[in-house]
Amino acid sequence: MGCVGKTQLAADYARTAWQAGELDVLVWITASNATQAASGYAQAGIEILGAEPGQAAQAFLAWLEPGPRDRSWRWLVVLDDVADPADLNGLWPPASPHGRTLVTTRRKDAVLTNEGRRLIEVGLFTEAESVAYLTAALAARDHTEPAGHLAALAGPTARRFEIHGEHAEGDMPPAAWHARVLREKGFGEARAVWCSPSDTLLLALR
Repeated sequence: MGCVGKTQLAADYARTAWQAGELDVLVWITASNATQAASGYAQAGIEILGAEPGQAAQAFLAWLEPGPRDRSWRWLVVLDDVADPADLNGLWPPASPHGRTLVTTRRKDAVLTNEGRRLIEVGLFTEAESVAYLTAALAARDHTEPAGHLAALAGPTARRFEIHGEHAEGDMPPAAWHARVLREKGFGEARAVWCSPSDTLLLALR
């Protein structure tokens, strides 16, 4: 399922682990296809190992392999937005007692549970959870909205349009598209409260 916050959960997990001092190396890769995944590994190989660009991706994956070293580096590799797990053939980080791999994807292919991997499904917030999240998110940005507005946004109708819109299985459209569609669906007000490169909060009221 798309648009349920998988990337945000992964970011929170990675940030928490890093801030707790549990990691020596954290690599985040947008891995929507094999080219992006390989490019991310190559960049890590160049920056961490000083590897030559042509061999950097494989050098980095080899470096993640557990083995005799003066020091065992604790690492986390996040592969975000994997569209097709087959794109990761030959690009999965190795199993290691010192490393972790976290993948976000809409898919449930069997390969995602091979070799000791675990598949964790992320569902929708309840209405109460949605209101609590929106209240906290707005407060963190010094912004408030009447409780009734947030309840309307978090209700079943608002969630249905967000999750099951015509772009639900494709690229995320801009906030203006969401606002226009919501107004066409009968919402009297639809506006973006804030936008970032990866996230948008849009308030819509009937």
